[in-house]
Amino acid sequence: MTYRRADCADIHQGKCLALNGSEIKFLSAEPIEEGLALEIKLWSKTGGVTKMTAFIEVIKSVPYASRLFQINAAIKTIKG
Repeated sequence: MTYRRADCADIHQGKCLALNGSEIKFLSAEPIEEGLALEIKLWSKTGGVTKMTAFIEVIKSVPYASRLFQINAAIKTIKG
C-alpha cells in the first residue's frame, strides 16, 4: 500500500495489517499525527492493479517494532 498526506505529493510505503468497512490498520516507517488526513492506495496481492483508493483520518499512531509504527485510521471516503 501507499499513502500520502492530503496536502502533499510525497508518497510513502506502508503495509496493511487489517481492513474492514470503516477502519484500516497499517505499518509505517514514521509516526503520523492523530487527526491527519491521508490518501491511501491498496494494491492487489499480485501487484500492478489498484484495488482501492480512499481518504482516511488517523486515529492513533503507536510504536510497533524496531523503527515501525502501527497506524489506526478511520476510512472516510472510498474513491472508485
